[in-house]
Amino acid sequence: MTLAGPEPLQARHAPIDYEHYVGKQLQPIADGILPFLRDDFSALMSGQKELF
Repeated sequence: MTLAGPEPLQARHAPIDYEHYVGKQLQPIADGILPFLRDDFSALMSGQKELF
């Protein structure tokens, strides 16, 4: 998936849409695991961690 939509790998012209892969593939998996670790995907991705 690119920023211009789906493109074949051999003829890709637009940059890869990393946000698409994070939101559609990584986040659903992390949301299933992180509650057991008392963590949150959005907190991990924001770079801000709570101190207390």
